[in-house]
Amino acid sequence: MKKPKYIIGIAIIALCIVLLAVHGFRKSQVFYLTVSEALEQQDTTVNEQPIQVNGLVVSGSMDYTAEKLILKFEITDGEKTFPVTYHGGKPNFLTDGKDVVVEGTLGADAVFKATKIIPCR
Repeated sequence: MKKPKYIIGIAIIALCIVLLAVHGFRKSQVFYLTVSEALEQQDTTVNEQPIQVNGLVVSGSMDYTAEKLILKFEITDGEKTFPVTYHGGKPNFLTDGKDVVVEGTLGADAVFKATKIIPCR
């Protein structure tokens, strides 16, 4: 009589673990797009979940306000361009024409709010 209770209990615990793992995996998924792809999919990516976008820093577009720790610049993939805002210190590696990946969310106003800036070599 005790064996079925243990089997049912183990099955319930295993099911809960699997459901938590699947939920955690879905929340941590980050899509990798180009600037053009991000703008084309803007309706589906706006404020839903973080995405990573690869592009080149547009020359002359960088504006850093040290007092407020706000960095603004534009990235392009050669076809389309959008502005990026980042709150935090200006990364040393970020220069005009540099290939970067920004991670964050694309707003309805087509401004990308970056939470992370990743250098590309």
